[in-house]
Amino acid sequence: MAEVATTEDDDYRIWMARHELLAETFTPSQPVRTQDIFSGRQDQMWECLSILSQAGSHGILHGDRGVGKTSIANIVKIISAAESFKVDCGTADTFQTLFRRLLDQITLDLPGAQACGFFPCETEGKTVALTKSLSEAGFKYTPAAVSELLRRLNRKYLFIFDEFDRLTKDKFSLTSFAELMKSISDNNIPVHFLVVGVGDSVEALIGSHPSLVRNLIQIRLYAMADTEIAEIVTKGLARLEMTMSESMVQSITDFSCGYPHYTHLLCFHSCSKALGNRSFTVVPADLDAAIHTAINRAHETLKRAYQKATATNRTSIYREVLQACGAATLDDFGTFQPKDIEKPLSKILGREVKAPSFGAHLIKLCSHERGNILVSDGERGRRRYRFFDPLMRAFVKLSTASTETRKQNSSAKLRSL
Repeated sequence: MAEVATTEDDDYRIWMARHELLAETFTPSQPVRTQDIFSGRQDQMWECLSILSQAGSHGILHGDRGVGKTSIANIVKIISAAESFKVDCGTADTFQTLFRRLLDQITLDLPGAQACGFFPCETEGKTVALTKSLSEAGFKYTPAAVSELLRRLNRKYLFIFDEFDRLTKDKFSLTSFAELMKSISDNNIPVHFLVVGVGDSVEALIGSHPSLVRNLIQIRLYAMADTEIAEIVTKGLARLEMTMSESMVQSITDFSCGYPHYTHLLCFHSCSKALGNRSFTVVPADLDAAIHTAINRAHETLKRAYQKATATNRTSIYREVLQACGAATLDDFGTFQPKDIEKPLSKILGREVKAPSFGAHLIKLCSHERGNILVSDGERGRRRYRFFDPLMRAFVKLSTASTETRKQNSSAKLRSL
């Protein structure tokens, strides 16, 4: 892109504007909130929207932390044909506080007295906050009362409950939630719920209430495909009018391991580094700096677990085994067999190795002593392994790349002496 600034002030404004656009395009610290920068996940997004066309149905969007659930929920809210409202669940929420905050977002135009049967006459002909009028009418937030309110409102709503896994059993009544959902479905009320949260199964997120499971469309969100991750990179770069090589796009895709958080993190910091150098082209050194930043800003639990797993003496190969686990090809469920890491581990060690020589290391990596990095499933001889925290796989890859970069830089310095 040709530089058009004619003064120092113009130059400053141009680069600051580009930095501001960067902050809107790659958002590692928050979910995507606008449709124009949303990429991938089309099938899952339309599954969420499909609940609106099925009477009595609700949806549950679940998956691992950092896989992009809230971003999908945000876009579904924007493009939904129904009036859509979203509430973030919290550890202090009860059934009453959650639905009060949800209904607090709704305003009504009341053309006639006693509209919906809940409102006093003095609100006639005004736009009112729903919860204010409910409070004046002495409304009780019970499943039956909320169901009746929604029936009388007779509007098509989509209610999105994000971070549902944060609700605690000692404060929030899942039974009341189930009763409300069942009442909405049984009475053909035009309201649909989309429950969003961390969990590898529906039961892990909402329990085993039969009345919940029966009416739920289950949408499991797995790691994104490489093509979808690459689309995030290329779409964002096009918006910024910046470029990077195909090999760098591939590197970011590989490092991300299907988790868009890392894609946004690496793209944001590598592009920021390039802009800081007054360049619209992202170069490998910019990505190296972004990797270093990503490692430093990783969650403390990841860093501590990695440190425990790789604590070593001169003869130990725990670090190398973990690196090979990060490089292993995973199945559709995110698991691998010991034989799947034979090739990458042989390459790392510079000699051929077979599963029996590192089987004990894999078992140890499942222990508290080694940070509970892995989880094993299956019987002896047929065990499969997966990362306890799926985000750890990307962290392992980034740490490996950072180590290699440091080695290369040290070698280059020595050669220059």
